Amino acid sequence: MAGVWTLYPRSVEGIEILDDGTIKLSALRAQATADGSLTYKVTMDPGNPNHILSITQKKIRLTVAVPLDHSIAAAYKLACDPTANIPTGPSGVADTQDIEPGVVRQRYTKAGETYKKYLRKDAYPTPATVLLPNGNPTPKAPDKLGGDGNEAQAIRDDTKYLRAQAYRRLGDVGRVQGKKSIYLKGVVTSWKPGDFIKDIGGARVNKVVEEVILHCGESGQKTELVLS
Repeated sequence: MAGVWTLYPRSVEGIEILDDGTIKLSALRAQATADGSLTYKVTMDPGNPNHILSITQKKIRLTVAVPLDHSIAAAYKLACDPTANIPTGPSGVADTQDIEPGVVRQRYTKAGETYKKYLRKDAYPTPATVLLPNGNPTPKAPDKLGGDGNEAQAIRDDTKYLRAQAYRRLGDVGRVQGKKSIYLKGVVTSWKPGDFIKDIGGARVNKVVEEVILHCGESGQKTELVLS
C-alpha cells in the first residue's frame, strides 16, 4: 500500500558507502521475506514454482546525518598583544617589557576529534509519511543550531571546553622564550631547577629556573638563577 513504511533500527541495514558513492545495504538485503528480501520483491510464476516472473526493487528511505566541513576554534591573546576581537588570556603569562613592540606571536594547536559540535536543521529522524497514532504526519525534529554562542541550543557543543583548553595552553606557550639570568645577593638555596618564579621583590618574572649557579670569590657571594 502506498505510504506505508516499515521502520528498521540502525543496526540491521549493514550500510557501507564505497569510494565512488555507492551505498550498499548488505545486511538489509540478506534478510529474507516471503516475497524476496527487504530490498527487492520477487514475483513467482504460479504455474511453475521455479520460474521467476519479475524482480522489482523496493523503495528504501534513509535518514542520514551529513557531516559538514566545519570546525570550532578558540583563541586567547597575551595582555600586550594588540590583536582585536580576541579575549585576553590569564594575566602574568607574559610581560610587556619582555616582548618587542609590534611583534605578534601566534600558535595553533590542533585538537583533532577531541571537541565536536553537532547541529540539526530540518531533520526528520522518522519520515513524515509515517503517521502518528492520531493519523497526523510525524513532525520534523526541532532545530538545534547552537546560535548566539549558547552551547545549550545545540545537540552537542564543546566550544566551552575548547576555550578552557586554549586558556590553559596560553600559560604554557605564552611564556617568553630564551634565557635570562637574575642575580641574588649572597648564597640563596631556596630556588631549585624546575621552580617557577612569578615575581621577585615586586618585579614580574614569570619564568622557570633552569639552572642555579653559586658565585663565590673576592668580590663576594651571589646566586645566579638562569631562567627560561
